[in-house]
Amino acid sequence: MKKFIVLLILNFQFSIPGARDCFSQTGWVQQTSGTNLTFYSVYFVNTNTGWATGAGGTIRATTNGGVNWNVQTSGSPYSLTSVHFPAASTGWIVGTSATIRMTTNGGVNWVSQASGNPAALWSVYFLNTTTGLAVGGTGNWVIRRTTDGGANWSGAAVGAGSPLYCVRFINPSSGWTCGGDGIIRATTNGGTVWTPQTSNTGNHLLSLHFPDSTTGWTVGYNGTIRTTTNSGLNWTGQSGGTTRHLHSVFFTNISIGYIAGDSGTVLKTTNGGLNWIMQATETFEHLNAIFFADSATGWAAGGNGIILKTTTGGVTRLIQHSNEIPKEFKLCQNYPNPFNPKSKIKFQILKLSEAKLLIYDILGREAETLVNEQLNAGTYEVEWDASNYPGGVYYYILKAGDFTQTKKMILVK
Repeated sequence: MKKFIVLLILNFQFSIPGARDCFSQTGWVQQTSGTNLTFYSVYFVNTNTGWATGAGGTIRATTNGGVNWNVQTSGSPYSLTSVHFPAASTGWIVGTSATIRMTTNGGVNWVSQASGNPAALWSVYFLNTTTGLAVGGTGNWVIRRTTDGGANWSGAAVGAGSPLYCVRFINPSSGWTCGGDGIIRATTNGGTVWTPQTSNTGNHLLSLHFPDSTTGWTVGYNGTIRTTTNSGLNWTGQSGGTTRHLHSVFFTNISIGYIAGDSGTVLKTTNGGLNWIMQATETFEHLNAIFFADSATGWAAGGNGIILKTTTGGVTRLIQHSNEIPKEFKLCQNYPNPFNPKSKIKFQILKLSEAKLLIYDILGREAETLVNEQLNAGTYEVEWDASNYPGGVYYYILKAGDFTQTKKMILVK
């Protein structure tokens, strides 16, 4: 598990000289949603712009990463169970009582669409702004499909059996859906035909996610975690160390993934699910949805209007205070260097700034976001655990206001 420990030395004008205090802070920080109604879904198009939907037709939207969550009017009294935006301003929401709402202006206005079936809808996913699918059901399972932006929805499939709770696609052809009693179905033609797969569990499956076309995970009741490395031809079990119901799974790549569930549960893996580690969230609310906009920045939402955010991949930070004020912005050489597999990076912030500390490989590809948040003046230290990265030359860049500085480090393996 990546371990980024941030040591913060801050100045307080009226602090007692020499006084210091240290405390731990969870890597998940609660945001103010302005409602106590349950959220069922959260989705972001970038690190700033996102939506959360829930009970009683609730929609909250943000354009500043969740600093403020603004009310949007859905026009529906029903629970809104899933939201997806295939483009920055164009998105869909589905919910109970066959609810479908669509927007082309980022949610300023939501327009009702007819699903053509009275069943509840639990999940929606659009391949682009014209072709999308919604799945659901109560005493049966339902798959609805549109190829004209939702003007018309037709029955790709309807049948007796358990409801479907999640649908996801990795490309315009390949997608999966999961549901009650361990149901998994797959399509290779954009959702026209669905083929059953064997999940090897009878537990309800509530969510699935594929970071690539062959590797995927599904989660559900009683701590169920199943994974595949061959597009679902075979599903095998993994242990998350809990029997709590798991509601949502999201992977940022084939190694790093997160699961949200009952009683404030957030699990993280950095090795493709071989090990799952429980993260501290400081809440016992059920978390129904989890989503990451990049490798470090994510949100989880659930009961009692709770929305949690992380900018550290959920990793706990240790903050230390003192009365020193840095004389300048500064990025120090990491130590040790060369290193294997951990190294510490120290930097100074002269004044309140939006700070980013990024790791790049020698080809200029972003490998990790260590810091991405507003920081007060002070001296900070972050530990990078590069256990999952190959040896070689890496560059780390500090950006704070108009200040930018880059240094080189060497990982030896």
